[in-house]
Amino acid sequence: MRAERCGIGNAATITVFAIAIAGCDLDNPGVPLPAATLNFPIALAVVDGAPETNDDDYLLVVSSNFDVRYASGSVQSWRLAELQTAIDDAVAGVDDLGVDCGEDGRPACEIQIEERPEVFLQDEVRIPSHADGIAVGPSEDRIYLPVRSGRGGLTWIDLADGLFGCGEGDACDDLHNTVAVAPVSRELSLPTDPVALAVVPRDLVGGGDADAIVIAHRNGSGSLLLDDLRGQPTLFDVIDGLPTDVVSAEMDPESGAVWLTSAPPSSRPTRDLVAVAPIVSDVDTRLAVVNRITLAGLDDGGTGSDTRDIAFDVGVDRAWVLARRPEAVITVDFRVPPVAPNLAPLGEIFAVASGPSRLERVVVPFDPDGDEGPIPARERTYLLASCYDANNVSVIDPELGLIATVAGLAGPFEMAYDATRELLFVINFRNNTIGVVDLSPLRTGASPRLIAYLGDPDAPSPFSG
Repeated sequence: MRAERCGIGNAATITVFAIAIAGCDLDNPGVPLPAATLNFPIALAVVDGAPETNDDDYLLVVSSNFDVRYASGSVQSWRLAELQTAIDDAVAGVDDLGVDCGEDGRPACEIQIEERPEVFLQDEVRIPSHADGIAVGPSEDRIYLPVRSGRGGLTWIDLADGLFGCGEGDACDDLHNTVAVAPVSRELSLPTDPVALAVVPRDLVGGGDADAIVIAHRNGSGSLLLDDLRGQPTLFDVIDGLPTDVVSAEMDPESGAVWLTSAPPSSRPTRDLVAVAPIVSDVDTRLAVVNRITLAGLDDGGTGSDTRDIAFDVGVDRAWVLARRPEAVITVDFRVPPVAPNLAPLGEIFAVASGPSRLERVVVPFDPDGDEGPIPARERTYLLASCYDANNVSVIDPELGLIATVAGLAGPFEMAYDATRELLFVINFRNNTIGVVDLSPLRTGASPRLIAYLGDPDAPSPFSG
């Protein structure tokens, strides 16, 4: 198998995978990717097609082809209304779609979406292998994928009604796998090996007519592209000096700054968080480092911090950082003056389970006595940390700490929240499925629960043989 030639074998973590394939040819020209197949899904996004009806909402799933088993990766658009119907029927004991509930001892129903694409799948398109994420544009008319193989490092796809537009065939064409280059005073080219990206809406980019795309690359460089949605995104700037071990890039929705988390090895310890921002004017278009803070005073064993993700408290000058050294969610409270320049003003620290990987901030209405009770409902913020090694999701209330754990997952990684249905979708990297967690119990102070797997958790994978 191609994965064995690349030294992947039975690697236990995504980090080991990344190291193993670093020197491999990520393009396998051989076996075509079968339709409607989840092959190492790596990223998720929920898009709202018609908020007034909820009929045209979609779950976007990026499969990375991480083991290079096939000739490409893919992006799929799954119909959320149909998924919800199947989940509701399965939980109620109705089985019209070949749903397996509890027969193999698993804690949730298995919904074989790959076997019923005519019901669940809206669209699918092939992309180069080893995509590393997804970002949905502010208008939800375009999506962006950092891709480590192929020609350009960035794949961009137009999106309408859950349908993908990136060429005439079933794969994105060269135009959509490359970018334009602005006529600036120095020669520019988009660096290879993108690892994370974020899209900054145009109203936070000097009020111009283009959104900004910020990409972090494995070599410690960062790229700035502008996109007015009338053609290819255009590269305007490339800078060096960023962390070389970036894990995530997340935008502060109020300032437009993009914060980078990183996981350096213990031989190169650091405790820094870096923020970059697009600077766009009539005379200057560039990417600038606008903040660099140090997470000092943490019990990280003296080896430096290992930060995996960051989420922002909207309306409050506060953020939460997910770390593996220590394994915790760390509050950074910018309302508090730092004790020294560039030191992060730390607040509460909440321990989480082992192998924390991604952090999702969600808002759920809290109504402990129900609609008829005297206590009015209010929105409450929760932090959800996927914990890869522990195979669960830690649920944190920033006011109370760790309040629940959702077990039964298999290498949980990226997450996406469907606020309309109060469902959390979680990639199970170890078995090529997507876990579905019902967050609605949080309304009354109860614990969320895993209710379904999308896909076949018993399908063969490098982890199972």
